[in-house]
Amino acid sequence: MRLLLPIIWACLIVLCILALASPPPRITQFRMADIAVSPFLKGFYAPEVATDGTTYRWTSGAAEIRDIDLSTNTIAIWYVTVAGSPQQTLLSLDTLTVQHADQRRYAFLAKPPSWDGVQTLHLETGTFADPHELRQLGVRVVTVSLVNGGRAIPHPFSLATIVFCMLMLACSAWMLGWGWRGVLVASLAMIAAVVCLQLISPRATGLWIRDYARIVLLVPVSVWVLRRWLPMALLTGWASMLALRLWGISGPGFAGHDYEIHLRRLSDFRTGIWTLAAHPYEFGRRESIILPLFYRTADALAGLLGTHLAMHLMIVCAETSIALLVWLMLRRLQVAARTALIAALVVLCMPLSTSVLYWSFMQQICAHLLTFGIAYLTIRRTNRSAWLAGLLLAVVALTHIGETFIAVVWYLAIRLAEPDRFTRPWWLRSLPALMAGVAVLPLYWTFLGRLGASGSPIVQPTSHDILQQMLVAFTVGLAPLPLLVASIVLVILLWQLPRLTIPWISVVVVFFGVELATRAQVRYLYTGAPLVAVALGWCIAPLWRKGAAGRLLVLLVVAFIAWVSAALWIDAVMGWQKPRIDGLTH
Repeated sequence: MRLLLPIIWACLIVLCILALASPPPRITQFRMADIAVSPFLKGFYAPEVATDGTTYRWTSGAAEIRDIDLSTNTIAIWYVTVAGSPQQTLLSLDTLTVQHADQRRYAFLAKPPSWDGVQTLHLETGTFADPHELRQLGVRVVTVSLVNGGRAIPHPFSLATIVFCMLMLACSAWMLGWGWRGVLVASLAMIAAVVCLQLISPRATGLWIRDYARIVLLVPVSVWVLRRWLPMALLTGWASMLALRLWGISGPGFAGHDYEIHLRRLSDFRTGIWTLAAHPYEFGRRESIILPLFYRTADALAGLLGTHLAMHLMIVCAETSIALLVWLMLRRLQVAARTALIAALVVLCMPLSTSVLYWSFMQQICAHLLTFGIAYLTIRRTNRSAWLAGLLLAVVALTHIGETFIAVVWYLAIRLAEPDRFTRPWWLRSLPALMAGVAVLPLYWTFLGRLGASGSPIVQPTSHDILQQMLVAFTVGLAPLPLLVASIVLVILLWQLPRLTIPWISVVVVFFGVELATRAQVRYLYTGAPLVAVALGWCIAPLWRKGAAGRLLVLLVVAFIAWVSAALWIDAVMGWQKPRIDGLTH
């Protein structure tokens, strides 16, 4: 019963805030040139500009405009401005049907909203074919406005959606051991997010909350599963970061930078082919292959969540979970629990994670998690873990070619660092990896045979420009740590924990040399940045025992890194601000 009190109290606050958040009258503008309106449109082509500077969108004959709001009104009026048509057109706009020819602004009463509070405007016309293109065109819509009259009240469905999201976050806080205060904090955080969205973008809030409700259940379920194996402090940071990143991918109109590329590839793989040819930047514009496993998995999940959420959900879960594997690796190497915890939290909060999620290197993000899984299983040095590592190597080899090279080098470096190397048990533990390599070799055979077929030499001369570019990449990839600090903590970790550091850093050294000689960019800094994060955590962990001042300093370091990462993510989602990509292309 006590658990219900803060939730009920928070729900009452939501009711009051939403009742006051939409004072009459409220005007929702849909400017056709604005990319932010795209999630609310259906049956429209891309925006265009007329010779007089007017921006508009053509309809395809049957089009819809949706207004998804948290509140509802008894009276609503649509205002639709339609540009002149090259021929007389019968135009149907919900409750109004007209013969349209010249540019006009139509005003008419809106139909009552649907049961879930969605106000929809339907536009239907005949179509004609432009002789200069293949599209079937309807009419050119310039602007649309929806004016709500009367005092708005929260819609029951929208309110129930908000309460559900609050309940999921509150349950997560309760299972994390936060107690009543934690439940209240989680509820208030959800209220604050809704209020901020209402103030910044009232039109987007309703759709944002509904998409978030479709995936937020993942947070409490994951906490319930993982709390048996992970410390609560790490799980708290992980759940908080996961909730924030899920909130970001739920944003209307948000799509990672390369999302459209992955969407086209997904469509190609649906035809039944197993590999695609491409010329990505990773290999100096040389011919490469795109592997199918990520797209097959995303396509299966898309039937449940839709393609956009399915693909982004996979990479968010993968990227956020790398810190958990780092913690397991450190504990396996007998690192103290507090040191492993602080190091894993720094890994979790590295800003490079935000950049990779925004730029949507989707295949590599998912394969990257598996690479860390391979490293952890190899460190365990058991027969069972050897077979699991071999299986994951095959999975990575079916997902991303660059990450396959990284995984293989890291695996070999760990194996060569083992004290029983070249003995009979050592060779037996190597057998699964060899079998995985033989199994996937046919996929790579054509690629390996055509490495130099593009006419570009494999080995290229080193220049000042490439060295400067690589220096910038290191600066961006390890941010917010300065390069000098990163170097110092890395040397300390190398001295204190060579069994972990030498194999891990060898990946960076090997591919640094590969890039220097061939310009083949395999994004090795994406692997190196977590190692620097571990080194920083190792160096600041002893400060925790130095009293309140030491603990405050540790918390400030972790909080600062987390703040930089969160700020980049919020700017990318809500402000369309691109994070720097340098650390991801090298």
